[in-house]
Amino acid sequence: MVIVRRLLVTGVMAVLCQAPMAAAETVATHPKASLSAVEIQAEMAVLAPELQEAVKRSATSAQNLAADLLARRIIAEQARESGLEADPVVAARVRLAAERALYEAYMERAATKAVDSKLVERQAKDEFRAFPEKYKKGEQVRARHILIGACKCAPEKAQERAEAILERLKAGESFEALAKAESEDPGSAKEGGDLGFFERGRMVPPFEEAAFALKAPGDLSGLVTSQFGIHIIRLEERKPAEKLSYDEARDALVSSIETKLKVAERTRILNPIRAPGAIAYDEEALGRAVAGKD
Repeated sequence: MVIVRRLLVTGVMAVLCQAPMAAAETVATHPKASLSAVEIQAEMAVLAPELQEAVKRSATSAQNLAADLLARRIIAEQARESGLEADPVVAARVRLAAERALYEAYMERAATKAVDSKLVERQAKDEFRAFPEKYKKGEQVRARHILIGACKCAPEKAQERAEAILERLKAGESFEALAKAESEDPGSAKEGGDLGFFERGRMVPPFEEAAFALKAPGDLSGLVTSQFGIHIIRLEERKPAEKLSYDEARDALVSSIETKLKVAERTRILNPIRAPGAIAYDEEALGRAVAGKD
């Protein structure tokens, strides 16, 4: 366990040495522990991108993250004091956690170094010139809708209400005004039901089929049922499919090429280790281990 502790401490110190002085700044304290900026940054690095954004946007989320890390630290110390480090399974879990962190850091650094920005730009341009037909915007429509949520206890009432709204629209009432007053889609109701432009594949199939079937601006759909309820759709605008310029396609091209280069570098590192015959297995011992038998 001393070796494992040293490994963990060494990993943290390496991050501290590479980080700016602000990384050592204390960001949260408890009578039994404290938390530094670099530790928050280390935890953020392993969160999914959407969770990272949520923490960045919300002070409460950031505080919750810090509280979780402090609780983990305090409980871990209690575990050490209770002698859990002496348990061979716990010791193995600690060692594997340290190795996992070092593995991921090493592989990410190697993958990042494998990406040469000039090479990526050149490959992106070559790819675009070779296959320009692949890079285009699909046909788009801009539509408004009014949503009447279907009540499972009385679906006929939702149907009747939707039919009544459709008749009012056909009689000439303002779609925008009715959407603001009647639609149960909180995201679009305040915008008069406006959903903006969207391509195929963005909406649920029944809604998408009905929206793209409308021909001219101002055309109304009938009642369209989806898992969200009953929709009434009005077409606002239609844009035909169009080819993208290189500048428009560049970000997607660069991202795709960078991903391929990173995967190739990870594969280059791992293949010799995992090559057939490179690892000798004791199949009986391995079978007992996965089965949890001594």
